[in-house]
Amino acid sequence: MDQEAGERRAAKRYLTDCAAELKAAGGDVVFGIGRLRDISAGGAFVESTSYLQDKESVSVRFLVGSRYMVTIPAKVIWAREYPRVNHYGICFKE
Repeated sequence: MDQEAGERRAAKRYLTDCAAELKAAGGDVVFGIGRLRDISAGGAFVESTSYLQDKESVSVRFLVGSRYMVTIPAKVIWAREYPRVNHYGICFKE
């Protein structure tokens, strides 16, 4: 837990800036492209012009380093709409 920042998170967050595909859970159809802005063992913060609904199940696909494409099932735990880009908090499913 990061006591200095007043965070209640169990896992440390790491800043990132990489492209991510957003898919419907269990599907192959990409319904959005976004950017991972931070990531932790339990979830991530994603920016996208696509619209995701709170509690929606998704898969997030992104490149780790320059070689490894990773797909992780996740759930939208919060969503905030803004004029140019939407912000989403996603929780990785176990």
